[in-house]
Amino acid sequence: MRQFVITFAPRVRYHLAADARLAAAALTQVLRVIFAYHRRRARARGARPARANSTGAITMVQRFNSALALSLHYHILVADGVFLRPWYDLDARPFFLALPEPTDDEVAALLDQIIRRVTELLRRHGRLDDDEVDSEPEQLLLFAARSPMARRGSPD
Repeated sequence: MRQFVITFAPRVRYHLAADARLAAAALTQVLRVIFAYHRRRARARGARPARANSTGAITMVQRFNSALALSLHYHILVADGVFLRPWYDLDARPFFLALPEPTDDEVAALLDQIIRRVTELLRRHGRLDDDEVDSEPEQLLLFAARSPMARRGSPD
């Protein structure tokens, strides 16, 4: 098992904390990046992992940091490999193919993909604008709690 701790910049974490569905969608994007990475690494070693059911993870969503400040982040335990089943026998019991630990460069590439996907997700939901500047956490929380239409000056 490998632990990933995914945290976000203040301007992102307050949006996620204010909207549970958005936080779940962000977690989905994070897991898709990690799972795809594992499948690519397995294929590079000659394995043929299925898109579904070849990886697994357990996530704990933590809403506060050690200072009890609002800081939504994810603690994710991911199987450090893939589960494989012989392609010719779908009833066969799966076996686990352990993968070597990721390099620093691979972790940096995963982080870049996660940042891009979560940023795109927030923009699609009208929660993040390019001209939005970092400000005090309380102001960001209030900003995040308003609906996207209210932030644009339109009536709800």
